[in-house]
Amino acid sequence: MQLGKLDVSHNDQDHSCKTSVSEPQSHQRVAGVKQNEFPVIIAEWDRNAREVMRVALDYYNGRHTINARVWYHDDGGLKPGKAGVTLAIKHLPALADALAKAEQRARDLGLIEGGAQ
Repeated sequence: MQLGKLDVSHNDQDHSCKTSVSEPQSHQRVAGVKQNEFPVIIAEWDRNAREVMRVALDYYNGRHTINARVWYHDDGGLKPGKAGVTLAIKHLPALADALAKAEQRARDLGLIEGGAQ
């Protein structure tokens, strides 16, 4: 499998989302994807003036993971914070399903745009 470049932008009022996938590089492959291609940042948006929320696919301690974590600005760069979750990649379908259900329920309750008011 070869990954290509993907760019997606989203701006919902003051919230923005950037999505990107890196171009492939030559290196040892792990399950069809090269180890040095990780992390693959899927989405990133400002949580507030000091923090960024990032969702990424990663490879850690010999395992593929999905990581949703708050990062903070420090010394001109971003560093991972304690707030977040890292799960084995096998849990991604269940997580995605649960988040889709949570989004729909929030819309139905009028908590976010696009649902009952």
